[in-house]
Amino acid sequence: MADKLTEARRADDPVPQSPAERALAALHAADMGTWHWDLGTGEQIWSDRCKEFLGLPAGATVSQEHLVAVVHPDDRQRVLEAGQRTIEHNEAYDVEYRVVWPDQTVHWIASRGCGVRNRAGVAIRVEGVAYEVTRRREMESHLLHAQRLEAIGRLAGGVSHEFNNQLTVVGAFTDFILKSPDLPPNLREDALEIQRAADRASGIARQLLAYSRQQVLKPELLDLNALLRETRDLLQRVIGADVSIQLGLGTGLGAVRADHHQLIQVLINLALNARDAMPRGGRLLLATRSAPMDPGNRLPGQVVIIPAGRYTELVIEDTGLGIPPGVLPHIFEPFFTTKDVGRGTGLGLSTVYGIVKQSGGFLWAVSDPDRGSRFTILLPEVAVPAGEIPPAVQPPHPQAPTAHRTVLVVEDEEAVRQVVVRMLAEEGYRVLEARDGQEALDRLSREGWPVHLVLTDLVMPVMNGNDLTTELRERYPDLPVVAMSGHPSEEMIRRGLLEVGGTFLNKPFSAEQLLMLVGAHLASPTTDPPEL
Repeated sequence: MADKLTEARRADDPVPQSPAERALAALHAADMGTWHWDLGTGEQIWSDRCKEFLGLPAGATVSQEHLVAVVHPDDRQRVLEAGQRTIEHNEAYDVEYRVVWPDQTVHWIASRGCGVRNRAGVAIRVEGVAYEVTRRREMESHLLHAQRLEAIGRLAGGVSHEFNNQLTVVGAFTDFILKSPDLPPNLREDALEIQRAADRASGIARQLLAYSRQQVLKPELLDLNALLRETRDLLQRVIGADVSIQLGLGTGLGAVRADHHQLIQVLINLALNARDAMPRGGRLLLATRSAPMDPGNRLPGQVVIIPAGRYTELVIEDTGLGIPPGVLPHIFEPFFTTKDVGRGTGLGLSTVYGIVKQSGGFLWAVSDPDRGSRFTILLPEVAVPAGEIPPAVQPPHPQAPTAHRTVLVVEDEEAVRQVVVRMLAEEGYRVLEARDGQEALDRLSREGWPVHLVLTDLVMPVMNGNDLTTELRERYPDLPVVAMSGHPSEEMIRRGLLEVGGTFLNKPFSAEQLLMLVGAHLASPTTDPPEL
């Protein structure tokens, strides 16, 4: 019985394979093809799989001329030089290049091989394998693009911080000048122009922060359909009467959580972009629909995976000139623009990108030259039907400022410190100064006069504002502390320099904003000067 089972098993065993057959099986499993180049006759033999990689039919003849013809023009020289090095210097043949198929689609091929030489050391043929690497190349390209955008975002955030410090100074000194009662009219107009320029610069800084996803947002539950109805007339005035706006509002949508004003800014920026693409008029479609996402969904043409869940899709589509393929990958980069000098900052679409990403959403664009562009935004839905959003609760109005108290200002940037000290002093506060956290502690330890509040920058040398706040709580637990920075609060929280819910003043700020915040703290009945 055992002998019969053994014989039956042997009968089921596959026929033994030769080394060549095993090699071919491995190549098939790896989705590789083989190629052979006879240097004496010039004959090239490509397997059927290799011909598929080149976009050629199985029966096609392949010669050196045929191969060069299908290689992308920008890669031909590199392919030829790689072959020459293999023949002349016995280097391994290792090159990746693009091929253009008959349907004009571009594919990436990797070829690996080596030269075979006779006894005299002369190369007689080259043998190798080839395989397609289009998907890998696309993923690498998307990854590099994402890393580039992230690096630009970090740079934008840092630049905006320094920008905001200087704008605080410019805006404050302009206000000081304008307060002068005997200022001549011509100088007053000059000062007002400086103020307007500072306001415009502050707007650019906010756009940079939006792109770097560091902008201060105030998210609330929103009904996107209601938002589109609300902003339709505004958008119509923005883009002009020669562009018709059509609404395609879906049903059964859930609410989304986003900043109301910033989402309107998104619509305005995309509408302006569409208007510029339709110089002779056209149609702008604003559409919504519920878009549930299954696990593994990716952004179109990208490697970014969209987490599974329910989303609301917002589409902004125009019938304009479209975006050239070479431009499309760069449209969300800050300061990238194809407009003439003086027509825009190149921050409109990058601002849209930052707001959407900071709101937990996704954004992509597709375009067909001469037919128009389509921008799609996905925002996560929350478990509240859009028609049942509770009304927003209005916060209480801040209490009136209280002067004649002592404030310690801690700021390493001298110009900013001088401005803040002057703002407070002109309101009647007694003001002390310190350049960093350690100097502030030293000043408090030797100050005989009671200090009622500490106003501190967060990013400083020696001792930063968060370490100072921690130390103040231990020494003077009843002393209120207000933080300020040119970075937004979300960034400071992420870096561990600000507690969630901590009192925060974002630069640039006006004297009115500063005095209102300081006054509200000092007007509190629980705010008593600590024992120093």
